[in-house]
Order: sequence, then structure tokens, then C-alpha cells
Amino acid sequence: MLDPLICRSRIVSGRHRKVEKEIPIALIASAYAPWSTGPATFSQSHSVFLSDPYGVSSGRSRQPTGRTGSSRHAVLLEGTAETRETDGGLRVGVSPRAVTPLATTGCEVKGMGRFGFDVVDSDGHVMEMRTDLERFGWEGTATEGIENLLAQGLSVGRGLSPRSPKGERDPSWRLQDMDAEGIDVSVNYPTPLLGVSDFPDPASSASACRAYNDWFAATYREEGGGRLRAVALVPMRDAAAAAAEARRAITELGACGVMVQPYVGDDVHLSDREFDPLWDVLEELGKPVAVHGSRHTCPPKISAETFAGTSRFYAMCHPFQQMVAMGDFALGGVLARHPTLKVAFLESGIGWMPYYIERLDEAYEDLHEESEILECEPSEYLLSGNCFFSCEPDEGHLAYMVDALGSDQIIYASDYPHFDCKFPDSVAILSRQSGLSTDTLSKIAARNARRLYSL
Repeated sequence: MLDPLICRSRIVSGRHRKVEKEIPIALIASAYAPWSTGPATFSQSHSVFLSDPYGVSSGRSRQPTGRTGSSRHAVLLEGTAETRETDGGLRVGVSPRAVTPLATTGCEVKGMGRFGFDVVDSDGHVMEMRTDLERFGWEGTATEGIENLLAQGLSVGRGLSPRSPKGERDPSWRLQDMDAEGIDVSVNYPTPLLGVSDFPDPASSASACRAYNDWFAATYREEGGGRLRAVALVPMRDAAAAAAEARRAITELGACGVMVQPYVGDDVHLSDREFDPLWDVLEELGKPVAVHGSRHTCPPKISAETFAGTSRFYAMCHPFQQMVAMGDFALGGVLARHPTLKVAFLESGIGWMPYYIERLDEAYEDLHEESEILECEPSEYLLSGNCFFSCEPDEGHLAYMVDALGSDQIIYASDYPHFDCKFPDSVAILSRQSGLSTDTLSKIAARNARRLYSL
């Protein structure tokens, strides 16, 4: 008979709690990781069941409190394990081999890295509401579409993934969903206010940016324990105010970058020199500008009315928007004038990028008199290591795209909790289906994002 061993684990899923359980083997079971390695000595097989989200027990399982699968622990043993679902939970059948024991008490486990690497979500989302923004001082109005979203929020069938019913509004649920997916840190963007620079009134836009940045810091940063980070909003309809808000949000609120829309207004481009003070601030502080479009931040360049169906608009809008922004940054001279500026191009996949970057080079070669005078071809700026491109977890031919663009510039993004996200399987899909090496996966899943956001 095996001697009982006591392990102490800290479970991170919204609220931190300490638990101590005597279990017949030094095993802290996980609903998501079948096995890992750690200290124990065994001479026979054993099995345990999962119990509630904040502890483990041997013997017969109880139905988890809260949501099934919200427990997030690491397996502390060396050997092999086989998992299968049962009516009472997840049965972990262990076939251990003898190893030299290490410390078997006081083991503190955070429960991350079950894929063999840590994970930083480069582009998750929260769902801000009008009442949230008004509590933090927003005064004004938005566009009709944004007003509707701010008033009604997301729902299943209306922009929300059916698998994430609460995490878009509640930081404690969000942390549990991150645990379920295997995400260590989430860098977050808004939802309605993705179109904040489309507001007809620039003063309202500036007020909404300040209110959103303050709301996120007070709501998510406080409870997130460093795991929930924000990219700040800045009012691009007022370039001087954008630079000032970027500095405030980064230095006072801990924002890890700023978000801009792919274009602003009828005749304003990101390459316009009025934005150089904003890029100067970001270079000084070592933080990135993240270009993020959406289906409601498209006029006047492209609008839903241009297409005969929503699906056709959805397929086109994000890549088209990013093409406009990438052209502005590269051919428009921003990257040449600001050689240390970090730029992220988000939520449009990367399959089109090698082709388009080559097109930018061709355009510069054939029509360079219409472009800024550059010292290098556009591709050299874009692939210099200062630009980052978010991939889709299930993107086809990802290995080829990574080879074309470079493994140091691709970042993973979940798009949680929007309707097209792959929650709770996005990290698993990336890990199992991409065909990438562990080293490359570790770059895409976290290391590149940490470099981008200076985490």
C-alpha cells in the first residue's frame, strides 16, 4: 500500500485559495492535461477522480461546483497516464514507474504550461457597456451601431461564442476560462469601442477612450493579478490628444500598448505626419501600436453595403483593412521614420501576408515616385522584427506561412469571446494541428507576444 503524501496547491482561477488534501499518491489531477512529470515513487497503478474546482480527492468523484472543467491543476508524477470521461468526472488511470523522490510537501502549482510552453493571448476581448463607461466619466454619443452594442451587449447568435457565456463581462469567470484554455496572460481589446474613432464627435471619442482605459484598469487589472492586461484606446480624431492619452494609459494605468483602427475618417491615414508624436511616445516607452479592425469600423473605405451578404463582408473586411494599414506603415514611411516602433497587425490571419508584402515591394519598385522615399524595400521594414502578425489557431498551411514571414514575428490570438473564436480549444488546436516544432510553438504562443508587449 502506498504511503499518503500531502501536496499543497494554489489554484489560480479567478480567486486564489489554498487547499490541502491527503491523497494516496502525489497527484494533482487536471481536467485538461493527461499527464506531466514530477516527484513520486510508485510500485503499482492507481486512479483518482476530479472533484470540485478548488481541490482534489481520491476515491469517488463529486460533481464539480461551478462549471464543469473549471479545475486547473498540474499532474505531479512521473509515469504514463490514460484519461477518460466518466459520469462523475475525468478518470485518470496512472501507470507509474519508480523514480527518485524529490520534495513531496509544500508543492505549489499554478497549473499553466500543460502544452509544454506558456501561452500569451495577444488579442482577447472584453465587453464594455455604456453604463461602465458612464461610471468613469464618458459623456457623449457614438454611431448608431456602436450605441446598440453598448446598450445591449453581446449574446449567443449576436456576436458571442456560445461556449463563453460570462467571461466577457466578469474577470473572475474570464480567469477560469483562461485556465480552461491554457492561457497564462491575456492582452485585451474592446468590443464596441473597436470603432471609437468613428464617433461623429471627436470630443465624445476622446472621453470614451479615457473612460474605457480607466474602467479596464479598475475592473480587470485589479482582479487579474497580472494575468489580464489591456491595450489602451486613444482618440485618433485628435492626434495630440492621442499621444497624451497613450502616455497616461501606459505610465499610469499599466497599458501594454495602444490600439488604432486601420484608418480614421474620410481622408486621414496612419501614415499622416500628424500622428508622428504618437509614434514618438510609443518608441520612447517601448510599447507597440496594435492595428485592429472590425466589422463596424469599416466606413468609408469599405462597408457592409458594398457586399451582397454578411458572410462575404466578414470574409473581406479584416484583411482589406489590414492591407490599408500595412501599406500606410510601410509605403507611407512610418516604419522608416520610426525605426524602433513596434506594430501588430491583428485578426486577419496571415495566409495573405507573404503575397501582399511582395506586392508592396513591387509597388514601391514600379511606382516609388508616389511613395515616401525609403531606404529599404517595404518587406525589409515589415520583416525586420519590429512588426508582428497574429495567426488563426486553425489556419491552414500555417507552417509555410511561418517559414515565409519568420517564426519570431507570428503571435497567437484567441479572439475570445467572439462568435468565431475557438474557445476552449484554440491553444490545443494550435499545438496539435499546426505541424510546428515545440520551439516555434513556444515563440508563437508566448515568447513573441512578450517581446511585442514588453511583458
